[in-house]
Amino acid sequence: MNSASVEKFLYFLYNIFMGSEMTNKLDSTKIKKNLEKARENLIKNYMIQNFANEIGPINEFIDKLEKDIIKYALLISEGNQKKAAFLLGINPPTLCEKMKKFKIKLHKSGKEKDLLKSLQEIAKLFPPSEKSPDS
Repeated sequence: MNSASVEKFLYFLYNIFMGSEMTNKLDSTKIKKNLEKARENLIKNYMIQNFANEIGPINEFIDKLEKDIIKYALLISEGNQKKAAFLLGINPPTLCEKMKKFKIKLHKSGKEKDLLKSLQEIAKLFPPSEKSPDS
């Protein structure tokens, strides 16, 4: 994805996950607060489900969550490991190690291709932010 596509996609994700319209700049404070709320909700839900014996050991839960996040980053980056590593805030060699650990392959299933295509189509609906005057 080029930078304009990534920017459109970020607008799309923000609007979907934050439940509000985003202006022409990312509000990192609001994003951090919402991420903290999501983390708190995840912890609470894990504890409730685990108490009901429906999940299992925490390490299995965290591994599955990490694997899903990696797979999603690879999907968004269209399989580009360097871009996926950047999205995850890790080095590409670390991503490769984690892909080996979780046995993540780069092939895309039909379902993943359909999801990516849908997300790309929706992202086209969001205009890129205005460029700064000095650019």
